[in-house]
Amino acid sequence: MLNVRAKPYRKVAYSSDGGESWSALQDDKRLIDPDDNGSIIRYSERSDIDAEAHWLVFSNTADTSHRRNLTVRLSCDDGATWPIARTVDPGPAAYSTLARLQDDRFALLYERDEYKYMTIVTFDPSWVGPGCPLFPPNRFVNILRV
Repeated sequence: MLNVRAKPYRKVAYSSDGGESWSALQDDKRLIDPDDNGSIIRYSERSDIDAEAHWLVFSNTADTSHRRNLTVRLSCDDGATWPIARTVDPGPAAYSTLARLQDDRFALLYERDEYKYMTIVTFDPSWVGPGCPLFPPNRFVNILRV
């Protein structure tokens, strides 16, 4: 899946041959966006036979016109649906990037407060919320504001 910033919705295209060819870009009306950078990563790099291989973690500023409301979403089906969402920062925010940490948590680095600060947030997968199987019960872990 190719996931592209656009206003008022992210655009997506799909490839079934490893990126040799792509479908046409289409609005994903479930992912509102003010034409800002977002991030999308696989929850796990396990094999295709494992359910976690189809989980995606996504971050963006979920607003149709302003760079605010930084949100993390989870898809259990390769981005076909995004049933799980949590707001990280409701205020002004911008470019974000996600990374999976060695301890199975996630890190989210983003611009905050009209580009004045870089902030890193770390969280357990379960902080995003229930929905996909295998999530252990836990909660939000740590915010470091720089």
